[in-house]
Amino acid sequence: MIITKLSGGLGNQMFQYALGRCLAYRHNTELKLDLSYYDEVKDTSWIDIYKLGEFNIQENFATDEDIQKCHIVDLKDIRLERLRFSPKIFDCPDNTYIQGLMMSEKCFIEIADIVSREFTLKNPLEKNSAAWKKKILSANCAVCVHVRHGDYLRPVHRAHGILPVNYYLRALNQLKKEFGDITVFVFSDDLQWCKENLKFDVPTEFVEGCEHNYEEIHLMSLCKHNIIANSTFAWWGAWLNQNPDKKVFAPYPWVLSLNHE
Repeated sequence: MIITKLSGGLGNQMFQYALGRCLAYRHNTELKLDLSYYDEVKDTSWIDIYKLGEFNIQENFATDEDIQKCHIVDLKDIRLERLRFSPKIFDCPDNTYIQGLMMSEKCFIEIADIVSREFTLKNPLEKNSAAWKKKILSANCAVCVHVRHGDYLRPVHRAHGILPVNYYLRALNQLKKEFGDITVFVFSDDLQWCKENLKFDVPTEFVEGCEHNYEEIHLMSLCKHNIIANSTFAWWGAWLNQNPDKKVFAPYPWVLSLNHE
């Protein structure tokens, strides 16, 4: 048995699930999820509650008795750097309880096909999201632009940093040179800020009114290409994009306070 403690928003939950799923696969055992974090956090207004159940995952929940049987591993103790992958994670034996975040495709690459299949939606899109899906699929070359702004202004997230508008402009210019006729679909937690500050010289749609954020991840994955913010939510939208010729633009360093220049 492998148990993973879920925490944070939906993108983080997806990374935590994918790593736990891979370890369980390696040990030919079951994965169980611990949701106790969401009982511990007093202010959940800025994060998602548990949403993984909207996907076709293997959904099993850990009991207190299950947790007591496991050896606890905190990913902060084995990561090379903040959020970075360490192969030491695969030294964890069966009956391990994992907490923390390790953000890397390397955590689950050997079961990428399983993860991709399980992160499909259980139910059809609701009305507004379905309308956006139709618009995205009808565009000649849909480009997802994801802007993380609102909650990154909070002190707890300031280390990540707000990406400059020029980052998006440079990425769009590259796509225009290569593909020409593109349509931008902007996804954000602060669409009003985007409307006031993002002035692109290509057709631009601001994706609003979607009923659920897990539907937004699906919509982002339907675009031909992705320009993402330093957000696990956006990362998954790009990773789940099935276009074999997709271009994905991501900021470096991911956490802007860890500037390597």
